[in-house]
Amino acid sequence: MESHDEVIFTLMPPRKVYARFLSALRLRWPGALFSVGWNTTKFIQWSGPKLEKLLARRRELFVVRDREMEEFFLKNAFLAGADGEGAFGVLVRERRDVIFKLGEIDQLQVRDPGLGKVDPYPGWLCSPSVWEVTVMTVEDPAEHEFSKWVFDAVVGACVGRVRVKI
Repeated sequence: MESHDEVIFTLMPPRKVYARFLSALRLRWPGALFSVGWNTTKFIQWSGPKLEKLLARRRELFVVRDREMEEFFLKNAFLAGADGEGAFGVLVRERRDVIFKLGEIDQLQVRDPGLGKVDPYPGWLCSPSVWEVTVMTVEDPAEHEFSKWVFDAVVGACVGRVRVKI
């Protein structure tokens, strides 16, 4: 089964995104297993600095809760288990010389004193570089509790805090 992908653009460096996200994940899945490439390495136990060093080079993180979920993932890919949870991925790549024309920008959250709520509007994103973070989950986060948790944890990490309930 294919994953549901959501794409986030951020200026937060990947090292910080992963560190914040992993701190939230460890509370929910303390025994999580990680792979830093699609079908290239085995899933390994959390090992802070070792994992962070691997992520500094690869920037592809696939996560399962335990060995049972790893086996299920290897057979079924991105399919939720009976408990509603499933493997997921967080992939980061740098995009350079960025000129993106955006559709309707809906400001879900922004600190901008004095402006207040603004109706959606078209816009542009222009930057020498941004980080593209793809969150691969088992279902659409708008419709699936666990996928929403993963997506919210990554969004929180991208804005500098974790804003999820464990």
